[in-house]
This record gives sequence, structure tokens and C-alpha cells, in this order.
Amino acid sequence: MTKHKLGGKLAGTGASAIIVLSLLGSAPASATGWHTCDSEPRSDWVAKETLEDQLTEQGWQVRRIKEDGNCWEVYAINSDGKRVEAYIHPITLEIEKIRVR
Repeated sequence: MTKHKLGGKLAGTGASAIIVLSLLGSAPASATGWHTCDSEPRSDWVAKETLEDQLTEQGWQVRRIKEDGNCWEVYAINSDGKRVEAYIHPITLEIEKIRVR
């Protein structure tokens, strides 16, 4: 799996995104289980407003950012107009996992 830093490879991948995740079945309320980031304490995380600003600069239309699986989970529309769901490391802001629809 390739990780991308915001402002680096992300801009050229068309990974700008709207992220839609359907929770089916009995998934725990605190995490979907799709991905988990290995991150430091919450106090060290980059603010979600900062993340949203960086994504917007990359052409993303951010719909929602929430904490999930020790990551920032982002739902957005990318610069190609595709919906995406991305799990972004809360300290490095690397895309840990992305699903384009």
C-alpha cells in the first residue's frame, strides 16, 4: 500500500474526494474497522480544521471529517469529481487508506 503526503503525490492522483461510508451490521459505534492508524495521543494530532484547509487547497470538496480508528476519516469529492473516503494519519497527514467511488 502506498502512502501519500498531502501536497505531494496527492495533488496529482485525483484523490480529492467525498467520502461515503455505509455502516452495516453491528459495527462498533466508535470505529468502522475498515482501517486503524498507529498514532500518538490525541493531544498531538493536527487539528481537523488544518487538515480541511490543506485538503481544500488540493481541490477536495470536504463533506465531513471525523475521528475513526485512531485516524482522521474524511468524506469528500476529489478534483475529478469522484466520491472518496480516506483514512489520514492524524499527525503525519499521510493518506493511510483511500477508497474512490
